[in-house]
Amino acid sequence: DLLLVDDIQFIAGKEQTQEEFFHTFSALYEAEKLIILTSDRPPKEMVTLEERLRTRFEMGLIADIRNPDIETRKNIVKNKSRELGITLSENAVDHIATKIKNNIRQIEGTLNKIEAYTKLYKRALTLDEIQNIVKEVIHINLSIDDVAEKTVNVVSEVYGITPDDIKSKLRT
Repeated sequence: DLLLVDDIQFIAGKEQTQEEFFHTFSALYEAEKLIILTSDRPPKEMVTLEERLRTRFEMGLIADIRNPDIETRKNIVKNKSRELGITLSENAVDHIATKIKNNIRQIEGTLNKIEAYTKLYKRALTLDEIQNIVKEVIHINLSIDDVAEKTVNVVSEVYGITPDDIKSKLRT
């Protein structure tokens, strides 16, 4: 009754997989079954995807799901902490929702870590302790590009030069 495929963009460029998927998709579509596909980009941007698949993907409802706004993130923090049985101050909720913007799994991981520390210490954590946990979670998930960009920005501020100057071939 339902086909759900996450990260469909990974079949792009794989001819045999696309061929098989095309026939599966067509059979389910003709049988009026529900087909849900997720991707990190719209079909028109999948240039190595066969045209016949791209047009079929485009004929459905395309929903661009953005990162949640601050109020939604706060509600997620409050609801998840309630589920875990941990009490957070409004400042702690604000801090978590403000610092972790792009990844709901990071929010859940942070709250799981807070829950573990709460059980370990047998007490509620202070705001400072929660801020340290958030720093750890954010730091762990920084990509090498993020670290490099932050490093260039700090160096440019300290030495009063632009990031473009640092990245240029000049060595003056």
